[in-house]
Amino acid sequence: MNKVIILGASGHARSVLDIIRQNNEYEICGLIAGQEETGFWGIPVIGQDSDLQRIYEEGIRYAFVAIGNNVVRKKLSNKLKDIGYELINVISKYAVISAHAKLETGIVVMPGAVINAEAHIGEGCIINTNTSIDHDDIIGQYSHIAPGSSISGSTKIGCGCFLGTGTNVIDSIVIEDEVTVGAGSVVIRNIPKGAKVVGVPAHQIN
Repeated sequence: MNKVIILGASGHARSVLDIIRQNNEYEICGLIAGQEETGFWGIPVIGQDSDLQRIYEEGIRYAFVAIGNNVVRKKLSNKLKDIGYELINVISKYAVISAHAKLETGIVVMPGAVINAEAHIGEGCIINTNTSIDHDDIIGQYSHIAPGSSISGSTKIGCGCFLGTGTNVIDSIVIEDEVTVGAGSVVIRNIPKGAKVVGVPAHQIN
């Protein structure tokens, strides 16, 4: 099996590692994390961000950024690509993904998620537990769709967005880049770039 390193050592990283182990497709060599962080499940912390070049030169070519923060995940993914690493996808065998959906790289799809026909999931996205991405949806790079969210068809979500737990979005909505949607919100109107919205129906608070 190809060897892979995982950036991160938090709860999100544990969810990611659980899927990798279930799929048995990669040999996990270790975690890249801060000095104060420790490994788990017998998987050690083998370095920090400053060690990525050295680890690559030692022959490890695959990596995954298991960090929930969209900005940090993008920054580290770009650093890995600049060094030469290939970003893997982590797809739960308990997710349902159409053969006609398109997934870029560096994506995690958690158990219970559904991604329907002609959906397009951008690089570095988190499609979390029991999330529904319907037909013809576009999810921009480095966005996070939190657990239990439901995105109706032909919706476009920009880059760097965060849709909180249990968000519902009606069909054909446009959510621009870097939007934050509070947990349990119902989105029935387009949302401009950088907005923060909450409520039923969702309304802007900044």
